[in-house]
Formats: sequence, structure tokens, C-alpha cells
Amino acid sequence: MYLSISYDISSTKARNKVVKLLESYGFRVQKSVFEVQLNKRQYKILKKKLSSILKWTNKDYTEEHINIDSVKFYILSKE
Repeated sequence: MYLSISYDISSTKARNKVVKLLESYGFRVQKSVFEVQLNKRQYKILKKKLSSILKWTNKDYTEEHINIDSVKFYILSKE
């Protein structure tokens, strides 16, 4: 499937980790937007890795900051 992935991450450390990970899967089209082509297995692995990065970097945030980071997936084509 062909995806567009965008992110809004407040922590520089987390943002850098996400960028490095996404660069290994696809290419950057804007500062916080990547396009990638993945199969279902790769898609699940990528989501798990991203979730792990955000959980790890958010562990020290206060309750009000936990939900500020986001990564959104937009499926452009399933083929």
C-alpha cells in the first residue's frame, strides 16, 4: 500500500527518532510529511515502532502533555 504519514511531535528527541525511522521506509515530501510504500507486515511493524518511540519519550511528561504528539497515516492506494 502507498501511504502518506504526517507527524506533529513536540519533543526534539522523539521527532528526530521518528524522522530517522521514516527515512528508512520512504522519502520526505514536506518537513513533517513522508510518503512510503509498505506491505501489511511492514505497516504493522512501523506502527509498533512509532508507538514505542512516542511512549518512551512521553513517559516523563505530565498528564496534560501526553496527548500532544501524533502520527497520522493516510492510505493513498492499497496497491
